[in-house]
Order: sequence, then structure tokens, then C-alpha cells
Amino acid sequence: MLEKCFLFLATAIAILTLGKFIFWIFPLELLTHFQVYYFWLTIGLILLSIGLRQHLRSLVPLYILLFSLTLNSLELATWYLPNERMTADKTNILRVMSYNILVENFEIDRIVGSISSVDPNLLLIIEVNPLMKQNIEDRIKTKFPYSFQSPGGGMAVFSKLPLEDSRGEKFLGSDATNLVTHIKYRDRRIEIIGTHPLVPVKANLFIRRNLHLNSIATHLERKSQPTILMGDFNLTPWSPYYRQFIDLANLHNTRLGFGILPTWIRPSTTVKLPQFILPFLNIPIDHIFVTKDFTVARTYTGDNGNSDHAPIVSELVIP
Repeated sequence: MLEKCFLFLATAIAILTLGKFIFWIFPLELLTHFQVYYFWLTIGLILLSIGLRQHLRSLVPLYILLFSLTLNSLELATWYLPNERMTADKTNILRVMSYNILVENFEIDRIVGSISSVDPNLLLIIEVNPLMKQNIEDRIKTKFPYSFQSPGGGMAVFSKLPLEDSRGEKFLGSDATNLVTHIKYRDRRIEIIGTHPLVPVKANLFIRRNLHLNSIATHLERKSQPTILMGDFNLTPWSPYYRQFIDLANLHNTRLGFGILPTWIRPSTTVKLPQFILPFLNIPIDHIFVTKDFTVARTYTGDNGNSDHAPIVSELVIP
């Protein structure tokens, strides 16, 4: 009975680990987002099987667990290993910040405190209505004289640099509005795209999220200018749709080399879940992507300011 139990658990973990390659359908795709937890669960089962080795005649479950551990270790290690897009150059840093403040979060002081502690050159705020946008702008306008709120999508951008050609735009293939604007940095015109695909908790929302991602990728395929794409993607790097998106759009995730950096879910007065559950749901769904024109000096997460998301921050350089 013990051996059958271990074989079942080992096989289940192996299937979940392989989910990032095979779980394309809803709701199985939701299971791909917890690879870090599968990694630690695999280690726990390996240690347990070693401790119970006298009661386990077959080594098959252990071999399956070691396979899962190897596959997952190779995947997770890529987020911590140095890569050619990292730089030690700290001159002419463009610091960008993507921050989902949560629509039910009215803690202006804490939100502004989170922004001030980072002091970005360019700030994207998500889940912001016109009143909240105005309240935040009143507090930070001296540092961020330029701003724009998208007519759809619940996003606003604040900038220390002049904004050009700001608009809300629906890319071909999706009905979702993206925030699009441009800045000048080191004599280069840079396209800035803010986005917030839907939460895929229902089959129709899952389909619309994937169409949204595909529309962004198709838009970027046709572009040659430097681009920064950021937002709450409701997608982790272990979804097969993430891999498809990255390959099609030819983008670089700025957290590569700096760690997994989970951004959701963080403790907040608006979160109704028991606090002890939150550490087991902490996953990286907020991202900053850049085209090949940029190198990355640093990427990190900031204080969540009572939001259920931590902001993600990247320090970028155009060589």
C-alpha cells in the first residue's frame, strides 16, 4: 500500500512538472503556475522515500521523483543564472515600475509611499479609476509632470520624461484595450505598452486572455523600434502560453538572472483568503518585457502598499 501511494504521488508530481509543456486546455493550464511548489514538494517526497527506504522495495517512485526534480531544477535555475542581457552599467539608468494597486485599495498614503521608495522614471499603474488617478497625481505631480490615463483597461502612466502619441489601442485580434505611449531616451524613441489581460478563471476569460496575448505578440512582430511592455499578465513563465508568447514576440523578461520574484498574492486588507494560505499562492504574474535594444542592470519587487500585488521594477540601459 505504501509503495502504491508513493508511486501515485511521484507520477502525479511528474505530470504536474510536465504541465508547462502539455497543459494547454482550461482549467489544467492553471496548474502550471506553481512549479516552485512542485519543486519543493518533490524534494520533500525524495527525502521521505529515503527515510522509508526499508519499507519501499521498488525504486521506481524515486527515479520518477529524481526525473521531476532534474527537469524542474533546470527550469527554475534559468531565473537565477547570469545571461547576456544583464549589465553592470549603472549610468543612464531608465527605471520603470509596473504596479497593480488593486481597484479596492484606497490607501493613498501607502500607494504613494511605495512609488516614492522606488522613484521610477516611468510608472504604470493598473486597476486605477479616474478618481484614484487624480488623487495619486495630486501627490506625485511635482516628480512626474507627465501622465496619461487610457480610455479603457484601467491603466495610467506617469513619467518624468515627456510622453508622446499617448492613446488606448486595441490590437488586431483582441477586444482588450492597451495603453500605448512613447518617450525619448538617449536619442531613441521608445514605445511603451501597458497591458492587463483578463484573469483566466473561466473558460471564456481563458480564451480572451490568450487572444489578448497573441494580439500583443502580433503587434510587436511588426515593430522594429525599442519597446517596453509591462503589466499584470495573469500568467506565469511556466504556462505554455507564456512560452508561445515570448517566442512569437521575441521579448526578454527582465527578471531573468535576478530571480523568480513572485508578485501575487501579497497580504492586504482587501484579501479575503486566510493569511496562512498566501505564501503557497505567491507566483510571478506581473512582468516587464523588453526588446533586444535593452540590457538590464537590476530587477526587483517593491512594497505592495496594501495591494494584493507587489510592484515589479526594472533598471534598464540602452547600450
